[in-house]
Amino acid sequence: MGFRINTNIAAMNAQTNAGVNNRNLDSSLAKL
Repeated sequence: MGFRINTNIAAMNAQTNAGVNNRNLDSSLAKL
């Protein structure tokens, strides 16, 4: 059970990081 919770937290962190990267990429492309 504990492992499943840890996996879900890691997945949420990955999703959050991907969202931040996408926003940064959009800003960079807009500047170009």
